[in-house]
Amino acid sequence: MSDEEMSLPTSEVAEKYCSGKAYFLEVFLVKEMLDSMRQEHIGSNEACKRIIHYAVHDA
Repeated sequence: MSDEEMSLPTSEVAEKYCSGKAYFLEVFLVKEMLDSMRQEHIGSNEACKRIIHYAVHDA
């Protein structure tokens, strides 16, 4: 992003680059969750379900 874009409100930048998309979760949080689930040997499909559940019910 340009310096000019960095100074704009997040909503304006999001509309420009991600029109029609909605906020989900912070990337760092999802990475932490995935790392934890990998250590527990939880598969990708189950991990996805758990992340979505967290986003809908706990975030």
